[in-house]
Amino acid sequence: MQKLTYDTVRKALIRDHNNIAACLNEICWDIQNYRDFRHLSDIIYEPRQRNMINSETYQQRHDHDKNYQNNNWLLDYIPTLKSINADVVAELGCGNGKATRELAKIFSRVYALDWAVSPLLKDYPDNIILQKHDLLHDGLPQADLIVSADVLEHFSPQELPDIMEKMLTASRQQFHVIACYDDNWSHLTVMPPGAWLYLFQQYD
Repeated sequence: MQKLTYDTVRKALIRDHNNIAACLNEICWDIQNYRDFRHLSDIIYEPRQRNMINSETYQQRHDHDKNYQNNNWLLDYIPTLKSINADVVAELGCGNGKATRELAKIFSRVYALDWAVSPLLKDYPDNIILQKHDLLHDGLPQADLIVSADVLEHFSPQELPDIMEKMLTASRQQFHVIACYDDNWSHLTVMPPGAWLYLFQQYD
């Protein structure tokens, strides 16, 4: 039996994600009314409701949780982001700002947006524009690229289409790292990568 390589597995997974997206497109799947698709209702898992999570909840995490103060998923993707042709970048859910500072070394202006401001976001470079921002209710600044990591899954299926429209109106270039599992306290939408891919393709 031939030994599978990392590249073979990666390509197979990408092919599966694309197939899922194509199938959802074929049936005109609607994330806001996913329960109407009775045989596919389990493609989304809603572990909790919006009323259980608010900006104060996240502020407490930023103030006291060491994981929130230390971890930043976007850091691993900085080399990839360097290759994208952009001048102005908006980072949604900038968190502890570690990736924000790296982005500021690459791009001329970085909008750092979050509805809870980390105590670590101090003494940042002049080309970082920090804004306390509620993505549910506030508009987005125009940018060449919008990025996020561990953000979109914190919104419900009913909220996501409006957020997607805001993002794609603000920039045609998007880069997002999304958790496809429940974190046991804050994720509101859990679905496979192919479903997320389909969602973005609707605005392509």
